[in-house]
Amino acid sequence: MKNFFRKVAFGLKPDEQIPSDPLSWAQKQVETIPELNWKGKYIFSEKEMRKHWITQRVEENTTLRKKFKNDPQGFEKAEKQLEYDTGGKYWPNNEICIRHAEGVRSNNPVLAKLWYFWTNHFTISQTQRLHQYSTGAYQREFIRANMDKNFETMVTEATIAWPMIMHLDNKDNIGPKSESGRQEWRRKEKKPATLNENHARELMELHTISPKGGYSQEDVQELAKIMTGWRPKWTKKSDHGTDIKFMSDRHEPGKKKVLGKDDVLPGVTDIIHTIQVEATFNDGTKLVTIHDPIV
Repeated sequence: MKNFFRKVAFGLKPDEQIPSDPLSWAQKQVETIPELNWKGKYIFSEKEMRKHWITQRVEENTTLRKKFKNDPQGFEKAEKQLEYDTGGKYWPNNEICIRHAEGVRSNNPVLAKLWYFWTNHFTISQTQRLHQYSTGAYQREFIRANMDKNFETMVTEATIAWPMIMHLDNKDNIGPKSESGRQEWRRKEKKPATLNENHARELMELHTISPKGGYSQEDVQELAKIMTGWRPKWTKKSDHGTDIKFMSDRHEPGKKKVLGKDDVLPGVTDIIHTIQVEATFNDGTKLVTIHDPIV
């Protein structure tokens, strides 16, 4: 019985009695999303964290690079100090503490365990500097906040989140035949704007149907066309730290087709909204269950 609580949560608390109905005990914890069990001083929103990152990026690209133009070692030292001053080394550790507290102190350890699962499923890199600032907030605001919704909602929210758009380069995904794409063709002397398929490919390969789902390279390209236009809104000061917007001038016009009905088994299209991904295995296959409604 103890193995059950280790698998679905992090075990029971030292003073906690074994529930008479473990399954109901677990199910009740995922019905709603409670407030985080965090008593620490700092917990910032994803938008606030972007401001921290922009502060460092703008400062680095202007003041420091000019000041240490002929002093690479001085620039490297100043850059590290700036990263320290703006929290680049602090925020990841702070978020780890928040997650740890949620796992061992809250009254919803099953929810905390599932949070680890879904953040791994919709993972973003933390090795890139901008994600040091946004990863934790992304996991709280776009993953945890939608864990009581259906899978479609979670996919949508994670896909158009600022950290995911930046991580998978959809900000560079521009329709060649779009208004901006045609302008870029002229600006680059007949070098056309091109699709960036990275986000579309990862969405199909890792976040939804997996390579064994039967999609083709053409499906990836069609999905990339659908996703053109989703990026941070461009301003004169920055095209990185602003909110994600759908920019119609970058969207590829025309009809698109991704995995038509002929590509799946009969009846599958009618139950897509009820499919819940429970686990992803090492070979890319997924364990799915069907719920209506999804719980």
